[in-house]
Amino acid sequence: SEEKRKAMQWLLNSLSDELNLPKNPLYLAKGILQGQGEALWRTPSPLLKGSGFNYDFNDKHGPSRDLRTGEIAGGGRETCPIIQVGDLLVTSGMDGVFPEGLKIATVHTITPLAEGAYAYELLAMPTAEELMDLQYVTVLPPQGFDLSSMPEPVDKVVQLLQNNQ
Repeated sequence: SEEKRKAMQWLLNSLSDELNLPKNPLYLAKGILQGQGEALWRTPSPLLKGSGFNYDFNDKHGPSRDLRTGEIAGGGRETCPIIQVGDLLVTSGMDGVFPEGLKIATVHTITPLAEGAYAYELLAMPTAEELMDLQYVTVLPPQGFDLSSMPEPVDKVVQLLQNNQ
């Protein structure tokens, strides 16, 4: 009913306000996430290791920003940290393998910048629960996969695989 819909909308708006969800999220620091290899006798950590997080170059999301202050490069007054604990890390789509916007992890810990450092290092908690318990994984070809653009040795392997199916 209309009354229930309005009540539900009010509840959702209240919850959103309590969570302080950003109305217009900022896509600032760009970097690389990877798993952390552990020795076989150690308990595996679910945390991902991030490296190279900076915002040195303009992109479609905005102008470059200073690493330490978050000021817009070239004289802007607007400042905000380019990365902080709790930030959601999403794929940029720049590698051509993963599409833009996949929610990967949230920032868990940020290593303080060393003198002369040009990027942040961090640890992030994956958004996928029980990542360490996966038994089967399906690997999909990258978006825009074009067999003719592959180097010759890879092209032959893909053709052999297709012929055997």
